[in-house]
Amino acid sequence: MNVRTLHYSQSGGFSGSIGRELDSERTLVLVFASPEFDSNRAPLDTIADAFSNSFVVGCSTAGEIVGTRLADHSLSIAIIRFDRTDLALATAEVRQS
Repeated sequence: MNVRTLHYSQSGGFSGSIGRELDSERTLVLVFASPEFDSNRAPLDTIADAFSNSFVVGCSTAGEIVGTRLADHSLSIAIIRFDRTDLALATAEVRQS
C-alpha cells in the first residue's frame, strides 16, 4: 500500500506533487473540501484529471484536517494505492421522508 496526503489552498496551491503515478484501478482518492470549492472547481478538476483510473470520492467540511492542525478554505486529500485490494464504487439515493 502506498499513501500520500496533500493540502491545497488558494494562496499556496498543492502542498506537493499530486501523485499521478499512483493512478490505478486500485487507488482511492479521498477529498475533503471547504464549501467554496463548489464554485471554484479548478483544483477538483486537476485531481479528477490526474486520477482518471482511480476512485475519487469526497465531501464538504467545516474545517479540513492537515496533519495535526485544522485549516479552512482549503482541500485535504488522501491518496491510497492498494497492492492487492480490489475497489468498487456503490451509490444509493437518499430520499427525504
